[in-house]
Amino acid sequence: MSRFVLHLGAAALTTSAARLRGRRLRAGWSFGFEIIARALKNNAARISRLGWVEQRKQWAAMVQPSPVLRKLRFEAAAVGGVPGEWFIPPAAASEPVVLYLHGGSFIYGSVKDTHRELIAREALAAGVRVFAPEYRLAPEHPFPSAVDDALAVYRGLLETGLPASRIVIAGESAGGNLAITTLLRARIGGLALPAGAVLVSPYVDQTARSGSMVENSRFDWAELHDFERWTEAYLAGHDPRDPFASPAHAELSGLPPLLIQVGGAEMLRDQVTEFAQRARAAGVHVDFAVYPDMIHNWHVLASMFQVSRDAIDQIGEFIRRTTGDATQTLASRAQSTAP
Repeated sequence: MSRFVLHLGAAALTTSAARLRGRRLRAGWSFGFEIIARALKNNAARISRLGWVEQRKQWAAMVQPSPVLRKLRFEAAAVGGVPGEWFIPPAAASEPVVLYLHGGSFIYGSVKDTHRELIAREALAAGVRVFAPEYRLAPEHPFPSAVDDALAVYRGLLETGLPASRIVIAGESAGGNLAITTLLRARIGGLALPAGAVLVSPYVDQTARSGSMVENSRFDWAELHDFERWTEAYLAGHDPRDPFASPAHAELSGLPPLLIQVGGAEMLRDQVTEFAQRARAAGVHVDFAVYPDMIHNWHVLASMFQVSRDAIDQIGEFIRRTTGDATQTLASRAQSTAP
């Protein structure tokens, strides 16, 4: 964390100097958001030069204690043979339930070490129990290990007697990929599909290397070569066009309602937009929300920015509505576009 503080200081100086000359990195960014975005990018560039194990340690070291966590209780458990943790808000009933799949480029991230606050905020926004598994990570466990684990957890929830209509699958980034591939695997396997799915900045096409992947790299956390390394480590030579690796290449008809959120300044913007288009063309109900100036997975900045909290509130509303617990229709707090 101390190194990130240094990046914050450097970013504040750079941003101040640029704005004194009348230059903004992105017109829609506030002074504070530009500092955070610059610091995140510089810190991510430093971490990306490390080995996979050290990268995991560095991302975990970024996380600070959050008062949000005091609002829930947590229970370690295994579902479908996969270890994880239950997030239980006050007065939450036994159902509905969210199966949450964390992001981290299939390489890093964990429920306990990096994603606890984000998952807790979403559990509180929806007012429901959330189970988040510690699925296996690459390169030690390459494709399809994470996909197998996600499906095992979903199957395990069904085997407890929980109705599919009372389950929502959610995930961000690589977890968004796993959320949609879980739907695809469940459909092929003849399992009842859940009430819906939430896809936040989902990495749906591991072959994409142009468009916003290049145009938005100056704003977003990562660089193009990072995606190449992640794909190589995760797929270990497997075909990146496999629909269970890149659901952008899947046949999408028959899937449940989707909430898809993407940032207008993130590298994945084009592939996520195209995926939303294809899902709608296949007859899937899609609530598609573009948050115009947001970078990848801006939700993790909820302690600092209202736009992040708004996106999480939208997720909570979608979960309640699709599981039959909503008292009102989805009220989008974002600029929504019809892709």
